[in-house]
Amino acid sequence: MNNYGYQDDEVKSAPFGFGLNAGAAKLKKFEYITNGGAGGTEGEAVDIVFDVNGRDVSCRKFPVKKVYNKEGVEFTSESTEEAKKLFRAAYDEFNAWMVALLKCYVPAETIQRALATPINSFKDYIGVLRALFPQNTSQISLDIFMEYQWQISGENNRTFLQVPNKTKQGKFICAAVPAAGGSWKSVVVADPDDKERKALKYVDGAGNEHPFTRTGWYMNSKYANMQEEGKEEEAQTEMPANAMGTSADAGPTDPGAVW
Repeated sequence: MNNYGYQDDEVKSAPFGFGLNAGAAKLKKFEYITNGGAGGTEGEAVDIVFDVNGRDVSCRKFPVKKVYNKEGVEFTSESTEEAKKLFRAAYDEFNAWMVALLKCYVPAETIQRALATPINSFKDYIGVLRALFPQNTSQISLDIFMEYQWQISGENNRTFLQVPNKTKQGKFICAAVPAAGGSWKSVVVADPDDKERKALKYVDGAGNEHPFTRTGWYMNSKYANMQEEGKEEEAQTEMPANAMGTSADAGPTDPGAVW
């Protein structure tokens, strides 16, 4: 084996960064699967893959089968009033995430009509959603917000950027919004609910504000700050250096969609 040879010494930047990545994403895959378990074992899921500036980013979603309360108690059925509320909240969050993605392509009224008829299974639900997507999603640019994982997982020694799993912290995806007078710039503002913390918004050269915003709590949380083993956590007092993400004109050639 020839282990020696040419290697480019150019330092390549990451294909995406924390926060707004303007026009950087395209939906490659949205597919119901039955082998979504660990190592390809049996398990229902919807396989969602974005192309974000040339890198595949997976957002596999699973049916709601268990929930936890604040004390970490697990519920696998709606056997109590507490469990019912937790399951309802989990379903609402799951549905909100899916609708947020669909609204990049389809009017809200169309989605509401399609989901007005009772749906009996996870498979049927994903089938209804999938039918609403246009066939050219891999050619439609999206703005996407990337955040850090809440905690270090597996054998990793740090947290990595991911597509948000929830919508409650703010809008995370939308059809690409053109910036007037240049590009979108990150702006640090005082949080109206917490003057001691810095919130995040994006403004273009004409003073227009982007739909993506985050609160002061969020910007001080683990979502906005990479964690590394062996390093003590410090309160975030300044905007992360890569809060702007990447620009729209850095996108790759479309590799095509899988449906």
